[in-house]
Amino acid sequence: QVSIREPLYLQAWRGTWLTNPPPAMGGLLVALGLQFLERRGSLNKSNWAQEIPRALRHISGLRNRGLDHAIHEPDIARKMLSTHLDLPHAPVEHEPDNRHGSTTHISIIDAEGTSVAITTSNGEGSGIVVPGTGMHLNNMLGEEDINPGGFHRLPAGMELPSMMAPTMFLRHGMPSLILGSGGSNRLRSAILQAALRHVVLGDPIEKAVCFPRMHNEGNELDVEPGILSEPAKHALEQQGWHIRTWRETSVYFGGVHAIAIDHRGGVDAAGDPRRGGVAWVQ
Repeated sequence: QVSIREPLYLQAWRGTWLTNPPPAMGGLLVALGLQFLERRGSLNKSNWAQEIPRALRHISGLRNRGLDHAIHEPDIARKMLSTHLDLPHAPVEHEPDNRHGSTTHISIIDAEGTSVAITTSNGEGSGIVVPGTGMHLNNMLGEEDINPGGFHRLPAGMELPSMMAPTMFLRHGMPSLILGSGGSNRLRSAILQAALRHVVLGDPIEKAVCFPRMHNEGNELDVEPGILSEPAKHALEQQGWHIRTWRETSVYFGGVHAIAIDHRGGVDAAGDPRRGGVAWVQ
């Protein structure tokens, strides 16, 4: 059964963000990260390596304080974005990860401005192809990240949450950025960072997509090479981070595929090389 919902709307960074609404989790976490950094009011290229970990810790903390268990509550997005609801503690301390790619994102805009952001996933995979269609049925029941209370505990008939978060950014009511990512629980951090690099810091879309990323699991911070100086690394360690620097960029950090549209209607696009992404502008 297909559920059709209004997107989650957020006014931030001089425009409007549209993303996947609850009971999906990913869109709300991206929105909370965008809002958190805007309210801090100081994001720039020189403090990027300090501010992004703060935002990642903030949105992870919201999950740890019970957002996972409140995601099906009516109007939870509005409550979270307007009041930073003080959630009770819940036993979610570490977010399991799936290091393999099973999620695909496509961003599209046509000559008339019709825009689409769509993310699909096999989850853990079902091993079943619908005869005559070539369509592989997914299986999200084995995704630990969207079963935070444990497997087989979601009441019958209740929708599984999702971390998938196809996202658009509008300026003056017109699409300015279309993006999304695969990457299991890393996709929200990938989308957040690529969007901010382009919208806030002004990076061209290819640079924004390819820029080295960070992702946290609790106090463990995974970092791609080329982003942390030794002083910045030391400062983060003083804040309690355990830093793991990767030797090269990796599929682990998601695969953001994005389209940017300038104020004259010019289009540029980027496919993330971490996941074999392809971009085509005709």
